[in-house]
Amino acid sequence: MEQFRTIPCLFKNRALAHPDIMVQAWRGQDGTFITRTYGELYTDVLDFAVALHDLGVTRGDHVGLIADNRREWFISDLAIQALGAADVPRGCDSMEKEISFILSTTECRLTIAENAHQLKKILAGKKGIKSLETVVLMQEPSADDLKEAKKASVTLLSFASVLDSGRTKRNGETSFIESEMDKGGRDDIATIIFTSGTTGEPKGVMLTQANYLWQLERTPYLLYGEAGDVWLSVLPVWHSFERLMQYVAMERTSALVYSKPLGAVMLPDIAEMRPHIIPGVPRLWEALATGILRTVRKEGGVKKALFMFFLDV
Repeated sequence: MEQFRTIPCLFKNRALAHPDIMVQAWRGQDGTFITRTYGELYTDVLDFAVALHDLGVTRGDHVGLIADNRREWFISDLAIQALGAADVPRGCDSMEKEISFILSTTECRLTIAENAHQLKKILAGKKGIKSLETVVLMQEPSADDLKEAKKASVTLLSFASVLDSGRTKRNGETSFIESEMDKGGRDDIATIIFTSGTTGEPKGVMLTQANYLWQLERTPYLLYGEAGDVWLSVLPVWHSFERLMQYVAMERTSALVYSKPLGAVMLPDIAEMRPHIIPGVPRLWEALATGILRTVRKEGGVKKALFMFFLDV
């Protein structure tokens, strides 16, 4: 792998070299898959980065990112890093107290949240998060969401409106954000990932650009992958392993298909998108096996007999 100073610089290289290769796929409201190319994602990242800068995010800042695997997560992550800031990620299963501790410890002025449920947790702990000024919601906020945010003295914006404002402000211009990318270095903090806190207060682990790039420079010797491959994303993206896998997929100019670690969701996604690589852990494969066995037993007859025979073999 070529030497790059930061993850955003690596992403820029892949996007400009292969703009028409698919990078993301997710199910829309009608249940069909929507896809996005590297060129389109690069445009989204530039737009979102400009908008975040307009909202006051600058080099060295910490930005909360409370969400599970979805296309907006990757846009947010890359845009935050493009500005030289670091994200502070957490999943949707996090408790209110946990989120409050994490966002207050890292002094996040802006936080990106997945939905109204995460917004409620953040606003409930607002007294402890003195620095918080703005929340960007990945889903369209309701009138009640806006009312509660105003009551907590927090500016609430939708992800779509922030992206649109960046697109209007940027107007096709790339020099500002690309110059910000060029200022980045391998010692810059890319993210602060907190431990679970099961044995005490959560502890923030600061990971630099070099931490990720060092791994990316070595994974080709351990894991095969190439441009145009499809990867299934099911593990929590705020965990170190899945996050690295997303960067590995991007480094190979491969695509990420967003799914869920449930047999009923994952199996149809695998059947339709036919991924080449599925990063997983034992519990994931157990869920997958359970889903397959359930289907086989439901089918019954000769199919079941043959399946069980070959499984024994």
